[in-house]
Amino acid sequence: MDNFKIIEKGQKEPSLSEAQDFVGGFVEGLEIPNGDYMLLNEEGLIHNLDRNQKANNYLESVSTKHGYATGLFNIVGPVILIKNSARKIWS
Repeated sequence: MDNFKIIEKGQKEPSLSEAQDFVGGFVEGLEIPNGDYMLLNEEGLIHNLDRNQKANNYLESVSTKHGYATGLFNIVGPVILIKNSARKIWS
């Protein structure tokens, strides 16, 4: 299973239950500077989940474009990225 799922415009956003199933626990939302939204496991660090390199790389690239500090991210576990153009439920 890929641990970095992207929801693009025209695709169905996950319900809370679907998001919890995917991330494997409680869901935490992270607003990204470009309007995208990440759903991740709220207790991922506590449960020592593996680092999600794809999510960290994405966050690093977006933050760099918007002038935010970089190199500080440690996103772990499965992540759902909802592109800004697809956001309805999670806004």
